[in-house]
Amino acid sequence: MAEYEDRDMMYRLAKHLVDEYYFQVLFVGDDSDEVWLEKRVGKKTQIIRFYGEGFDWKNYMKQDIAKVFQRVKAIRRLLANKLIEIHNVYVAANSPLDDWSILKQPMQLNENKPIIMYLYYLDKADFENELDRFAKTLHVGKLLENDGSSDGNEMHSDSIKQELQQALRQQAANEEKVFTFGKPIFTYLFLAINIIVFVLMELNGGSQQTANLIRFGAKENIHIIDGQWWRLLTSMFLHIGFLHLFMNMLVLYYLGTTVEKMYGSLRFFVIYILAGIGGAIASFAFNMNVSAGASGAIFGLFGALLCFGLYHRQIFLRTIGQNIIFLLLINLIYGFFVPGVDVQAHIGGLATGFLAAMITQMPGRVKAFHQASASMLVLVLISAFYLYGVQQTEHSAAYAWEQTNQLVKEQKYEAVVKKATEGLKNEPGEMKSLLLFNRGYAHSALQQTDQAIADYEASIQANPDIAESHYNLALLYLDRFETDKAKTAAKKAHELAPKNSDFKNLYERLKDK
Repeated sequence: MAEYEDRDMMYRLAKHLVDEYYFQVLFVGDDSDEVWLEKRVGKKTQIIRFYGEGFDWKNYMKQDIAKVFQRVKAIRRLLANKLIEIHNVYVAANSPLDDWSILKQPMQLNENKPIIMYLYYLDKADFENELDRFAKTLHVGKLLENDGSSDGNEMHSDSIKQELQQALRQQAANEEKVFTFGKPIFTYLFLAINIIVFVLMELNGGSQQTANLIRFGAKENIHIIDGQWWRLLTSMFLHIGFLHLFMNMLVLYYLGTTVEKMYGSLRFFVIYILAGIGGAIASFAFNMNVSAGASGAIFGLFGALLCFGLYHRQIFLRTIGQNIIFLLLINLIYGFFVPGVDVQAHIGGLATGFLAAMITQMPGRVKAFHQASASMLVLVLISAFYLYGVQQTEHSAAYAWEQTNQLVKEQKYEAVVKKATEGLKNEPGEMKSLLLFNRGYAHSALQQTDQAIADYEASIQANPDIAESHYNLALLYLDRFETDKAKTAAKKAHELAPKNSDFKNLYERLKDK
């Protein structure tokens, strides 16, 4: 063979594998005759490396083999699978002068995740046998046959090389196109809405006041089951303090622009809103506290990127994959170990965002079955979590206290006693003192003084800082002519709320007796 015939055969083989067996071009040397191809087969990634130069001695070839192992090891994180199989193909007129047959045995780089290499040497003397061994090991059909002929055109190999380089450039262009489909219109709109709402809250009572958060539309379970379902939507645009706003907006800016460019504005809007609602419903189901923030929707953007990785696994791993997974794990761990973080909303938003991305689908990759399955699953999960949240809220001590407040206003005191007693059975926690206070008030209104005193005393034991409990207890003691106890209770009420005129007057009246 002449030298250009070896080059011609190498590039013809590479192009044949690209055209017939769907290998992707990984690298084409500019100043050297070297081509790398890649293909994912199940849980295995096959890499074919063609090299158009020969070796006079086996040791020189072994040095090149070591370099190939190191190059694959360096790019391992960019490959789609953990199992990597290298097919190292040398195409040259003559093989090494010394015996190199031992290198035909599979070689393995001994690490936690082994890399296996198969070696072939397509020289003039043993071309047919080596080509057949290559095809069988690769599990493909008959490859090009060496008929020993040439078309006499040395530029033929160069033209094929240019085609392979063009294929590589087209792959890069296609990858870039994936990340530039849309413009981040809604990302900037959501940033503006969150900032404007935060400023309005700060100017009208503050963003860290619970009552003000509820007034602006925070997630609050009792109001939701009373019909204010819109809080599941509005809560994603509220933030508790400047740091909360700053951190969420920073992440929204970077993740939002990325996701909206990939999915397009309309798909991004659907993903963001659905994820925010999904996060709020998960919080509603598993967290009784008042909560707010864009975290559920932002975690939904993480879910959308994971869904992108499901459909474009190789691009995902080669580009943003490892950074996204690292950031997601850090944020999830942070949520589990830092008090006050609504981790339920984070997980709910992540899951809903992933499913929402499956519903909207990536541009140009519509799969109707995936859309239908994800849509059904979202409906089932949202419905199930909402019903579970309603059940949990209706059996909570906080809801029982809210109901007793309404019953007190309606002067239905026997119903107050019954509802407060039910609430006290359900591990009331911090609501215990409030439920006891309302039940004591009802007993007092029903002229059941002993029960009222017992409830007020128990309420003070649960939380000694409720001034009203001390004041009402002082009045009951005074009715029973237990002046010393009344004086002590009145003094405590006055100390806790010195500006309350009723507390002050009672204390002034009793302190000299």
